[in-house]
Amino acid sequence: MTDIHPIALITGASRGIGKAIATELAAAGYHLVLVARNEVLLNELARELAALHETKAWVFSTDLLQPDAATKVFTFLQQNNVQIDALINNAGIMQNATLMMTTEEMIDDQLGINLRTVLTMSRAAVKHFVRKRKGCIINMSSIVGVNGGIGQAVYSATKSALIGLTHSLSKELGPLGIRVNAIAPGYMMTNMTAQYDDAHNEKMRMATSLRKLGSATDVAKLATFLCSSDASFITGQVIGVDGGLLI
Repeated sequence: MTDIHPIALITGASRGIGKAIATELAAAGYHLVLVARNEVLLNELARELAALHETKAWVFSTDLLQPDAATKVFTFLQQNNVQIDALINNAGIMQNATLMMTTEEMIDDQLGINLRTVLTMSRAAVKHFVRKRKGCIINMSSIVGVNGGIGQAVYSATKSALIGLTHSLSKELGPLGIRVNAIAPGYMMTNMTAQYDDAHNEKMRMATSLRKLGSATDVAKLATFLCSSDASFITGQVIGVDGGLLI
């Protein structure tokens, strides 16, 4: 690239936390690579960010569950001479069910999108980062990856695995100048929690020490900080954004 704007790749960028991260990073002067399945929403976001912040955004629509998805994404970047500075592994799905009601498809889908794609996208990104001995990876874990959740055995397992992955990669990649951190959101008002009713939302609000629920923007602001030079000595951390829900 010929300009000075850092470039961040965000998976699951079309809505929710991914969209909020894209918006915050654009405001901070980043150019973006937006990855998700819904090309229409990605293009809408790219146009919106270009109008607001003159952000350059490359859109790549793909189903990250496909085995060769990561290879296709980074081949696209290479063809367009795009060198990313940060990877935000945000794409994820949550399918709640008791263990006895959990199907093989639910297991495969959540393991695939929540864990396998993080591994494959990170592996591909590291090949780019090592050339300049600098880079940032952020993995989107969850409060249930730390504390568990009833009816969320598979989802919790995948988010716990991301914590172990973050710790391992921070040790492995630190000597190469690559920082790896995880964010563990609590109960946030996003599309993932839209399935719950007002009574449940109120119960979760009262369970926080701040007596309020978080938003996607709360997570996005932390992600933007972790991508920045202000966080240059921070790696291997799992940072909660939960309003004190685990205190």
